[in-house]
Amino acid sequence: MAFASGAARNWFPVSGDVGPARSRSSAVTPYAADDLWARLRAGFALPAVADREVRNYQRWYASRPHYLTRVFARGQLYLHHIAEEVERRGLPMELALLPAVESGFLADAESPAGAAGLWQFIPSTGRRFGLEQNEWYDGRRDVVDATRAALDYLEFLHDEFHGDWFHALAAYNAGEARVAKAIARNQRRGRSTHFLDLELRSETRRYVPKLIALRNLVAAPEKFGITLSPLPNTPYFAAVTADSQIDLGIAAALSQTRLATLRQLNAAFLHDISAPSGPHRVLLPLGGEALLRKALTRLAPEQLARRAQHRVAPGEYLALIARKYDTDVETIKRANDLRSDLIRVGQLLTIPMSGGAGHRTVAGLDVGRHRVHRVRAGDTLWGIAQRYEVYVAQLAHWNALHVDDVLTLNQQLIVYEP
Repeated sequence: MAFASGAARNWFPVSGDVGPARSRSSAVTPYAADDLWARLRAGFALPAVADREVRNYQRWYASRPHYLTRVFARGQLYLHHIAEEVERRGLPMELALLPAVESGFLADAESPAGAAGLWQFIPSTGRRFGLEQNEWYDGRRDVVDATRAALDYLEFLHDEFHGDWFHALAAYNAGEARVAKAIARNQRRGRSTHFLDLELRSETRRYVPKLIALRNLVAAPEKFGITLSPLPNTPYFAAVTADSQIDLGIAAALSQTRLATLRQLNAAFLHDISAPSGPHRVLLPLGGEALLRKALTRLAPEQLARRAQHRVAPGEYLALIARKYDTDVETIKRANDLRSDLIRVGQLLTIPMSGGAGHRTVAGLDVGRHRVHRVRAGDTLWGIAQRYEVYVAQLAHWNALHVDDVLTLNQQLIVYEP
């Protein structure tokens, strides 16, 4: 182990699911083709840790099965992509579980210290590894880009600390300078430079044990009396890139996807819309991308990004304007680069309109030209959409329905004319 001196800690390889650390070019153990958990286990490569903190966290996780269920329910959106990238680089598959420790697999997670996203990048480290951050887009929340940046950073740290993954992981949490100083301090004193022997803040000292404990539970859940819900070894999302700004509310309607799901997959869009200068890549659940690509062939750029221009009238304030457009104050402030809630009469504000009342102009249909359709026996959303030559997703969106909802006799539906 790099920088080692003094007495050795009781860290040892485990037979079975978890083996000794492999080189980056080592082959991955065969696994069941349809089981993502088996794929993760086959790639586990870090040594075991016989340490009290690991045992404590094993008990903590095992005693909270509902917490694990929630974390991995969120993680199923991202885990396959992360596992693909980890495996492609020949890295230990434990790294795919790191977002569970960092953010609980919340793509929009923010820490009090200003870290953001699945991988919890602080702004400066994010920029250092190529993650753009502006008033429209935060690459730290971008599932694809942040995963690339996190693995780049972890590979850099692995090389920086001469192949010691535990030092690298500690540095990911605390910064390489702090870990390097702790190693040098122990070397001067003739002490072990094993990770657990370093003088580091308590958060960092617990960081690696948390990951190892979680790895152990995933490796052998039956030993801890827990059951992991099945995860298919298939991609959850696919990407579609537009030629111009694209609004998540419109993308949701056109791809027949719930807006809440698109927000989870595209948390980097700070206003539910891509930045004017891009990137204009939207991640959608597998299947939805085909619908969106088809729609993009017939829609003009101005039909993909709906924004209102509002001139402030006497007596108006931001909260009132936000309610009018079914948005929030922070969205308006970011879109207009406002540093306070102060606005002036006559000021022109840009209002991003995504997913709320303002989105009745989905795909460029005029709110003023519409008709009311009264549901008759045998009517379906698909049949009504065909009759009026609109998308099923549009019809559902205008009427606050899901595409699978069952219609009731005499129900009134609003249909906006093309």
